[in-house]
Amino acid sequence: MTFQQALGLTIQELRVRRQERVSVFAKNCNINAQTLRKLEKGLSAPRLSTIYKIASYSGISPKDLMCMAESKEQDSKSLLYRILHGEQLTPEEAEYVAKEL
Repeated sequence: MTFQQALGLTIQELRVRRQERVSVFAKNCNINAQTLRKLEKGLSAPRLSTIYKIASYSGISPKDLMCMAESKEQDSKSLLYRILHGEQLTPEEAEYVAKEL
């Protein structure tokens, strides 16, 4: 998972916590709904002003939003995460897992 994808997933989680549709969340953040859809899918990188708008509406700081996404990106690189999500392991990782189990 790239940082851009992790940020999109984080934004989506913030929206879902508020139980809002994309159109409502986007309107409340004062951003375009299509922009929000692209961000949530990790298809585009947000402008700094967009990060501020989303964070502000979500009641967190822009720094917290970025840290949440960074944490999600790091978690996605863990071996356990990759195994649980059916991602391909390197031969070395597969050998390690076989030995430990």
